[in-house]
Amino acid sequence: MPFHFENKPSLIAYVTCGDPDLAITREVILSAGGLHSPAFLMRQGIGPAGHLREHGIEVRADDLLDRAIARLSANARDAAGATAVAAGAVRYYLLKFSLNQIIAFDFDEALNFEGDSGPYLQYSLVRARNIRRRLRAAGQPDEVSAAAVQELAAGHFGEDLWGLILEVAQIGDLVEKAVAALELSLVARQALEIAQRFNTFYHRHPILQESDLAVRAARLATAQIFRRGLENLAELLGIPTPERM
Repeated sequence: MPFHFENKPSLIAYVTCGDPDLAITREVILSAGGLHSPAFLMRQGIGPAGHLREHGIEVRADDLLDRAIARLSANARDAAGATAVAAGAVRYYLLKFSLNQIIAFDFDEALNFEGDSGPYLQYSLVRARNIRRRLRAAGQPDEVSAAAVQELAAGHFGEDLWGLILEVAQIGDLVEKAVAALELSLVARQALEIAQRFNTFYHRHPILQESDLAVRAARLATAQIFRRGLENLAELLGIPTPERM
């Protein structure tokens, strides 16, 4: 079944299914979930040019990554930053769908810094790391030891903090389920959930401005737990974690 475009695209893909023809008003690239996308995209001419030509496949685009980098380059700090964000965007977008879904790869959605995207996860980590930088610049401790956390009263951890901590604590069990099911979308959704919780926490519970040292330590410990948890998930998903964005 062909997907029809109103404007001439730089790439056209076809897929057979039982649905009626779909009209697409902007450029997309089709893919086939976290497991099957690489082979699907290669057959459509999306991949390393040399490898495609060895197999007699017409090269329609050298790489999704090149397209994403081109879109980001105008506003990026540097080429390395654009490459890191583009890689995170492409990898997260392909992995957030379940195995058997057919995906219309939407660059606008994939490169959005707000919402369900790789750049959103990356920016959340940058925020967490910036907390440490600002604390160091102010001459304040930027880490809380495990022993210090144990001495904090439970009352210093409000509902938002406990919710984020518990979400991070579930990462191990969820990764085991994802591995057993070969379903990396579970890992992607978990990363999104803890990033969303962290950003809620970030806006509601400032750290540097908090004068109560025990409350500040509880908040810093929570940010610390989040940072380590999301760094682990990003590594599993192959998402780069730039220091600045």
